[in-house]
Amino acid sequence: MSPATIASLTEVRSAASSCRNCALWRDATQTVFGEGRADAPMMLVGEQPGDQEDRAGRPFVGPAGRVLEDALNAAGIIRDDVCLTNAVKHVQVAGQRQAPHPRRGRPITGTELADYVVATAHPSSILRIEDDGERAAAAWRLARESRSTWALLR
Repeated sequence: MSPATIASLTEVRSAASSCRNCALWRDATQTVFGEGRADAPMMLVGEQPGDQEDRAGRPFVGPAGRVLEDALNAAGIIRDDVCLTNAVKHVQVAGQRQAPHPRRGRPITGTELADYVVATAHPSSILRIEDDGERAAAAWRLARESRSTWALLR
């Protein structure tokens, strides 16, 4: 099924579950498609599911999910009010590459994706910060960026 022929979220989910365009599906137990309201004003897109997400079949349920949940709570956002997904739908067990750092927290407009696109940190990056103060500051920044994005959409 080509992207041009996909007409519904159900079809997208089905296409993702049968995707074999790369080798990531081989080590995955299932596709981690995403969850939340299809009409949500805000979509959070992570990199790829981790091992706990792979086992549960849900995005952001492992340690990074707890960081995200804390940030959403601090921002006054209910998890069920956003759509959560990953750019990659299968767990990547090895060979992760570091992505470039886009402009964080600043809305980008005029894209084909959405009215606004806002880049922020992935919650798992916060977990890798060893210094407690720096980790707390990074978690606060994630909450602040979530809050300001949510306000932009309301």
